[in-house]
Amino acid sequence: TRGRPQKVCLISPFVSSLDQVAIIPTDKPSIKVLEPLNELSVETEDELTIWKIVGSSTSAIKGLISWPVDPIRPGQSLVMVVRPRGASGGEVARIKIKGASKDVMAQTKHLLSSLDGNPKKWEKSLNEALNSNNYALAIILINKSYHLSSTNKITLNELIAKEACQK
Repeated sequence: TRGRPQKVCLISPFVSSLDQVAIIPTDKPSIKVLEPLNELSVETEDELTIWKIVGSSTSAIKGLISWPVDPIRPGQSLVMVVRPRGASGGEVARIKIKGASKDVMAQTKHLLSSLDGNPKKWEKSLNEALNSNNYALAIILINKSYHLSSTNKITLNELIAKEACQK
């Protein structure tokens, strides 16, 4: 039995709606949720688990998690299964994700590599992504923002969280 679906506030990769497939513009998206989790897994479309982490009664899953499996290929579909802290075993959110087209993934990879050591270009790229409502790219840029002060990073994460949690 699947249990009742859970609402979860996934920050990264960005998902506009749990009812839609999220197109992922990078091959290794970071995973970040707003609330702590009991369980997180990545499955194939036919529900074969390829990676899983389970929290304990004293230690929840939280923070930014590097992509735990092989890079996502263009057009590849996967499912992230998320069980929030306090939910029973069958109460999960199933989030469908799909690698963007080969061109989009190549553009994202090129953009990210061109930003190294260039805070002004990073800021311009982030503003363009936010102004065009490309939250998937914006959150990737925020996750790569090593030069940001922690206060600015928190503000940007709150902005994205507000959008992500209105599903």
